[in-house]
Amino acid sequence: MVFEDPEQNKRPRVKETEIDEKLVQGILAEDPMVRDDWLIQALKSQSTNALAAAEEAISRLVDQPDISFYQTGGKVSIDPASRKHFAGKVLELAEKGKMLDDIIRTQSYMAAIGDDENSILMRGMQAISPQSLHAFQLLGVQMQLAIMVERSAKGKEPPQE
Repeated sequence: MVFEDPEQNKRPRVKETEIDEKLVQGILAEDPMVRDDWLIQALKSQSTNALAAAEEAISRLVDQPDISFYQTGGKVSIDPASRKHFAGKVLELAEKGKMLDDIIRTQSYMAAIGDDENSILMRGMQAISPQSLHAFQLLGVQMQLAIMVERSAKGKEPPQE
Protein backbone atom coordinates (compact mmCIF):
# COMPACT_ATOMS: atom_id res chain seq x y z
CA MET A 1 0.00 0.00 0.00
CA VAL A 2 1.47 3.35 -1.10
CA PHE A 3 0.12 6.39 0.67
CA GLU A 4 1.69 9.80 1.14
CA ASP A 5 1.32 11.94 4.24
CA PRO A 6 -1.79 14.01 3.45
CA GLU A 7 -0.24 17.13 4.99
CA GLN A 8 2.27 17.15 2.12
CA ASN A 9 -0.62 17.73 -0.27
CA LYS A 10 -2.52 20.50 1.46
CA ARG A 11 -3.85 23.52 -0.39
CA PRO A 12 -5.33 26.70 1.10
CA ARG A 13 -8.86 27.62 0.14
CA VAL A 14 -9.62 29.90 -2.79
CA LYS A 15 -9.71 33.48 -1.56
CA GLU A 16 -9.47 35.93 -4.46
CA THR A 17 -12.88 35.08 -5.85
CA GLU A 18 -16.25 36.58 -5.05
CA ILE A 19 -18.38 34.14 -3.05
CA ASP A 20 -21.76 33.28 -4.57
CA GLU A 21 -23.85 33.47 -1.40
CA LYS A 22 -26.88 31.91 -3.08
CA LEU A 23 -24.80 28.87 -4.06
CA VAL A 24 -23.33 28.59 -0.55
CA GLN A 25 -26.81 28.70 0.99
CA GLY A 26 -28.05 26.09 -1.49
CA ILE A 27 -25.14 23.78 -0.69
CA LEU A 28 -25.90 24.17 3.02
CA ALA A 29 -29.70 23.72 2.64
CA GLU A 30 -31.41 21.44 5.16
CA ASP A 31 -33.44 19.63 2.49
CA PRO A 32 -31.20 16.95 0.90
CA MET A 33 -32.96 17.19 -2.47
CA VAL A 34 -32.40 20.96 -2.63
CA ARG A 35 -28.81 20.53 -1.46
CA ASP A 36 -28.11 17.85 -4.08
CA ASP A 37 -29.45 20.12 -6.84
CA TRP A 38 -27.06 22.89 -5.75
CA LEU A 39 -24.11 20.48 -5.56
CA ILE A 40 -24.87 19.29 -9.09
CA GLN A 41 -25.15 22.90 -10.26
CA ALA A 42 -21.75 23.65 -8.72
CA LEU A 43 -20.17 20.66 -10.46
CA LYS A 44 -21.70 21.55 -13.81
CA SER A 45 -20.32 25.08 -13.63
CA GLN A 46 -16.74 23.82 -13.28
CA SER A 47 -15.79 27.32 -12.15
CA THR A 48 -13.53 28.96 -9.62
CA ASN A 49 -16.65 30.65 -8.20
CA ALA A 50 -18.29 27.27 -7.58
CA LEU A 51 -15.08 25.99 -5.95
CA ALA A 52 -14.96 29.08 -3.72
CA ALA A 53 -18.62 28.56 -2.77
CA ALA A 54 -18.06 24.88 -1.91
CA GLU A 55 -15.03 25.79 0.19
CA GLU A 56 -16.95 28.58 1.92
CA ALA A 57 -19.75 26.13 2.75
CA ILE A 58 -17.26 23.69 4.27
CA SER A 59 -15.57 26.54 6.14
CA ARG A 60 -18.90 27.52 7.68
CA LEU A 61 -19.74 23.93 8.63
CA VAL A 62 -16.48 23.60 10.57
CA ASP A 63 -16.34 27.24 11.69
CA GLN A 64 -12.77 27.68 10.36
CA PRO A 65 -12.24 30.61 8.01
CA ASP A 66 -8.63 29.68 7.14
CA ILE A 67 -9.30 26.07 6.22
CA SER A 68 -7.05 23.99 3.96
CA PHE A 69 -7.94 21.15 1.62
CA TYR A 70 -6.29 18.06 0.20
CA GLN A 71 -4.62 18.69 -3.16
CA THR A 72 -5.35 15.64 -5.27
CA GLY A 73 -2.72 14.20 -7.55
CA GLY A 74 -0.40 12.54 -5.03
CA LYS A 75 0.58 8.88 -4.94
CA VAL A 76 -2.18 6.54 -3.88
CA SER A 77 -2.51 2.82 -4.20
CA ILE A 78 -4.98 1.46 -6.71
CA ASP A 79 -5.19 -2.14 -5.55
CA PRO A 80 -8.66 -3.29 -4.42
CA ALA A 81 -7.56 -4.22 -0.90
CA SER A 82 -6.18 -0.71 -0.32
CA ARG A 83 -9.34 0.89 -1.69
CA LYS A 84 -11.44 -1.17 0.71
CA HIS A 85 -9.07 -0.24 3.56
CA PHE A 86 -9.50 3.50 2.92
CA ALA A 87 -13.25 3.13 2.39
CA GLY A 88 -13.31 1.53 5.85
CA LYS A 89 -11.38 4.50 7.24
CA VAL A 90 -13.96 6.92 5.79
CA LEU A 91 -16.85 4.87 7.21
CA GLU A 92 -15.11 4.82 10.59
CA LEU A 93 -14.87 8.63 10.54
CA ALA A 94 -18.56 8.83 9.60
CA GLU A 95 -19.59 6.48 12.39
CA LYS A 96 -17.69 8.65 14.88
CA GLY A 97 -19.16 11.86 13.44
CA LYS A 98 -15.66 13.05 12.51
CA MET A 99 -15.85 13.46 8.72
CA LEU A 100 -15.04 17.16 8.99
CA ASP A 101 -12.60 17.04 11.93
CA ASP A 102 -9.49 16.65 9.72
CA ILE A 103 -10.57 17.55 6.21
CA ILE A 104 -7.18 16.96 4.61
CA ARG A 105 -6.93 13.43 6.01
CA THR A 106 -10.58 12.62 5.16
CA GLN A 107 -10.11 13.84 1.59
CA SER A 108 -6.86 11.89 1.25
CA TYR A 109 -8.75 8.72 2.20
CA MET A 110 -11.49 9.62 -0.27
CA ALA A 111 -8.93 10.10 -3.05
CA ALA A 112 -7.56 6.61 -2.38
CA ILE A 113 -10.97 4.95 -2.70
CA GLY A 114 -11.70 5.24 -6.40
CA ASP A 115 -15.02 5.26 -8.20
CA ASP A 116 -15.92 1.60 -7.69
CA GLU A 117 -16.09 1.90 -3.91
CA ASN A 118 -17.74 5.32 -4.02
CA SER A 119 -21.33 4.19 -4.62
CA ILE A 120 -21.05 1.51 -1.93
CA LEU A 121 -19.62 4.08 0.43
CA MET A 122 -22.43 6.56 -0.25
CA ARG A 123 -25.02 3.94 0.71
CA GLY A 124 -23.06 3.29 3.88
CA MET A 125 -22.96 6.99 4.67
CA GLN A 126 -26.72 7.30 4.24
CA ALA A 127 -27.23 4.43 6.68
CA ILE A 128 -24.97 6.11 9.24
CA SER A 129 -26.46 9.61 9.03
CA PRO A 130 -27.60 12.22 6.53
CA GLN A 131 -24.94 14.58 7.93
CA SER A 132 -22.18 12.09 7.11
CA LEU A 133 -23.50 11.68 3.58
CA HIS A 134 -23.67 15.45 3.14
CA ALA A 135 -20.09 15.86 4.38
CA PHE A 136 -18.92 13.08 2.05
CA GLN A 137 -20.70 14.60 -0.95
CA LEU A 138 -19.53 18.13 -0.19
CA LEU A 139 -15.89 17.11 0.29
CA GLY A 140 -16.07 15.09 -2.92
CA VAL A 141 -17.57 17.96 -4.89
CA GLN A 142 -14.87 20.30 -3.58
CA MET A 143 -12.18 17.85 -4.72
CA GLN A 144 -13.73 17.45 -8.17
CA LEU A 145 -14.10 21.20 -8.61
CA ALA A 146 -10.49 21.77 -7.55
CA ILE A 147 -9.33 19.31 -10.23
CA MET A 148 -11.54 20.96 -12.88
CA VAL A 149 -10.36 24.47 -12.01
CA GLU A 150 -6.70 23.38 -11.96
CA ARG A 151 -7.02 21.70 -15.36
CA SER A 152 -8.73 24.77 -16.76
CA ALA A 153 -5.95 26.99 -15.43
CA LYS A 154 -3.36 24.77 -17.12
CA GLY A 155 -5.24 25.03 -20.42
CA LYS A 156 -6.29 21.38 -20.53
CA GLU A 157 -9.98 22.27 -20.67
CA PRO A 158 -11.78 25.45 -21.65
CA PRO A 159 -12.19 27.81 -18.66
CA GLN A 160 -15.66 28.22 -17.24
CA GLU A 161 -17.07 31.49 -15.94
